[in-house]
Amino acid sequence: MLIFITVLAYHLVQTLRSQLKIQGMHNSWQTLRKKMENQQRVTATFKCENGDVLNLRKTTQAEPEQVEIYSALRLDILPGSIQKTIVKKSKQPNSKIK
Repeated sequence: MLIFITVLAYHLVQTLRSQLKIQGMHNSWQTLRKKMENQQRVTATFKCENGDVLNLRKTTQAEPEQVEIYSALRLDILPGSIQKTIVKKSKQPNSKIK
């Protein structure tokens, strides 16, 4: 299974690099990784008055070099939409011991 994943990853990297070369970008894989490494997905957690927990997850703003790569690959510059998750306050059963 590990060999399959490794071969799949290799083909994905080569496909990305060949698509970028068509657009005139001749960067190494290490250079591409370095340019892309600081865009992140972040989660902010808020506790609501009723005890529920609200989690908001979004992608940070892309830098100009990242926008250039996304545009060359025809990808959205903000991958992953804003995700909103509400975790309901759990009701503890009455645990009195008599």
